[in-house]
Amino acid sequence: MLVPALWAWSQDRAASVAMGYFLAASRGLRQGVATFFGASVWAGILLWGAASVCFVAVHAVRWSPRPASQKAFCYLIAAVLMAVPPFGIVGWAHPIRAAGVLFPEWGWWGLAATATGLLVMTTKAWPVAAIALADAWARLFGLPRVTVFNL
Repeated sequence: MLVPALWAWSQDRAASVAMGYFLAASRGLRQGVATFFGASVWAGILLWGAASVCFVAVHAVRWSPRPASQKAFCYLIAAVLMAVPPFGIVGWAHPIRAAGVLFPEWGWWGLAATATGLLVMTTKAWPVAAIALADAWARLFGLPRVTVFNL
């Protein structure tokens, strides 16, 4: 969930942020491809690299040194591009997929909360989004609520 914030903060390293995220999120692809196709690990490494280039290209092209409100719109476009074919096919590490993990019982509301949280993470109000998402997640699992002030 912090990837959009890191992407928005990066001065000229948006591609590096996207590459680091995608390579880490899809690290099992290499061995999975080799096992599924009965091929060498090199086939998995090539697919891993090709998918990473597609993911990074979308995020690098959509990043710009614009004001925060425009960065949110740019991230929205990148997120939509990574959710539909042809880029969506390789976008299995899309941050919106965290909705199923963070809010498993919320259904479409959880998807909307995650999408809104991702967009707000690209603005200066990212701490508010992080606290709100952490609080909602804590309530869902019966954990102690996230409080900023003890009143």
